[in-house]
Formats: sequence, C-alpha cells, structure tokens
Amino acid sequence: MNEKYPFYIIFIISILSVASSAQALQSNITINVNVAPSLVVTNHNGTILPTALTMDFIPSTNKFGTVVQPAIISSNDVAQGVKVKLLDEPKLVSTQDPSKQVKLKVKLDDNNVTTTDTLISKADFISSQHMATRHSPVASKLTISQDPSSTISKPEIYQGTVNLVLTMAP
Repeated sequence: MNEKYPFYIIFIISILSVASSAQALQSNITINVNVAPSLVVTNHNGTILPTALTMDFIPSTNKFGTVVQPAIISSNDVAQGVKVKLLDEPKLVSTQDPSKQVKLKVKLDDNNVTTTDTLISKADFISSQHMATRHSPVASKLTISQDPSSTISKPEIYQGTVNLVLTMAP
C-alpha cells in the first residue's frame, strides 16, 4: 500500500496542473478613431509638393519667368471650403546684397493670394462630376511670378520663400 500512495500523489498533482493550465482569458478592447477634418495639398500626381522651384531669368525682358506648379487641394470634409493666404509678403532677396529685393505675386488658379484670406469654395476645387460618396479633386495651378512693379538692377543670385497657408473655412 505504501507503493500506491506516491502514485496517487503524482496523479492528483498532474490533474491539478492540467486543470490550472487550461484557464481561459478574454480581453475586450475598445477601438476609438477621431477623424478630424483634414486638408492636404499635393502635386497633381499625389506626391508631395516640391520644396524648391527654379525661376528662369529672361534676358530680353530683364525679368524672371513665371513658375506654374500643378497642385491638388484635398479635404475629407465635403461641407467646407478652404481659406488660402500667404504668411508674409513673398520676395526674392539677392544673396550678394540683401537690400536688393524682387517682389513676387502668387495665384491659385484665378485667385490672387495675398496675406489676407482668400476663400475658395468647395465647388471650386472639387469636380462637379463625382459620386455621392467619392470626390475627385481637380488639379489647380499654383502660379508664382515676378511682381510687375519690381525690377532687377543687375545679374545676381536671388532666393526667397513663398509661405502658403491653407485652412478649413467654417
């Protein structure tokens, strides 16, 4: 009988270990998503806009050529338009003499873009040929040109930044 006692102990321990390892665990995870209205400007093919553009100098007119960049304004809020403005007055500054500056003009399609808000309605940059659930953005033209009132005194290297700001219109 002493020999059976260890067998019962081993049997009971093995049953308890199997019972304790067969526990189940359920975990419920709640997923929340906040889809805030968003606005993005991309190149006409969906890539990011270039960070640098080159204006050509036209010697016969002693002026800079115009740069035209195709751009698409996309939003996930179909009820709102977009306000467009410049953060500051765009200009090119001589790298050799900062006192020499050339003012620039910026347009988005037919809209002059200045430091005050210009409202572009949703209808102006969303195609009228869209289904109720899918919207096809239309490529706009971002045009940067030399302000006609600015002149170039002599050949130099000029650099500047155009700070374009877009916000959702209420």
